[in-house]
Amino acid sequence: MMRIPKAVVIGLILTAWSAALSAQNAAENPVTVQEVQRLRSQAANDATLSDEARTEIVGLYDTALGALEQAAGNRSARTDFDRSRRGIDRERQRLQAQLDRPAELPDVPLPDEPTVIQIEDVLGAERARLSASRASLQNLQRLAEEHAASRSQISQRLGELDLELERLDDELRRQEESAAPADLKMAGRIRLLALREAALTEQEMLHARLELLRERSTLKPIEIDLAQRRLELTQEVVANLEVAAHDLREQRAQQQFASIREQSLALSIEVPELAPLASEVEELAR
Repeated sequence: MMRIPKAVVIGLILTAWSAALSAQNAAENPVTVQEVQRLRSQAANDATLSDEARTEIVGLYDTALGALEQAAGNRSARTDFDRSRRGIDRERQRLQAQLDRPAELPDVPLPDEPTVIQIEDVLGAERARLSASRASLQNLQRLAEEHAASRSQISQRLGELDLELERLDDELRRQEESAAPADLKMAGRIRLLALREAALTEQEMLHARLELLRERSTLKPIEIDLAQRRLELTQEVVANLEVAAHDLREQRAQQQFASIREQSLALSIEVPELAPLASEVEELAR
């Protein structure tokens, strides 16, 4: 069987990848992790290469492998972002329906004739709820600001990626005209193709994330309105409980005063000599 020279094989591979690059509308990248790993292993064990050339070529393949790993991560993230978008319309409808319902004060777990202690216990819980509602509203407002900042950063990064892709395409065109040794030329080209794939998949991932943030931003005004309403209702409950506790204390104080007055009056009648003392006690109880 006729042995095909190594230079011819490399030339054929370069020609195939050149054709693949020309068809840039293809959905799949011609460079695979398995192929790059095979070529890296081949270069690392090629005794015909100088140590310097071997180190350079292996380094180019390592860069390509890192870029392909990044591309795989970008695809996975894009899938996650697309999946997260699926339930947003349903969540928006649920939140809007909740907001459209008339606001009602929540039930307070108190008996029909509560004691001051019972009211104060519930009041403590409602004050904690009020603090949590206030923190929740602030958190939603902060998230809305962060989402706006994230959308701006993503748009900026997309612009940078456009420029990076133009640069990589220019380098690929120059690579075709390079007079470098075939091994080095192929490794350099694979590195550029892998970097291009990483940039393209990052673009796709960022577009998916940007769309997710845009759709989620439509939920934030409704969520903030609901949180504001919960805060206001809890404030009203706390205010009502504070009034109830105050009124009940006043009522208990009046009852105690009436009891002291009755006892003082009875004592002054029973023992006239103690009438001045009973009068002083009644005065102190006022």
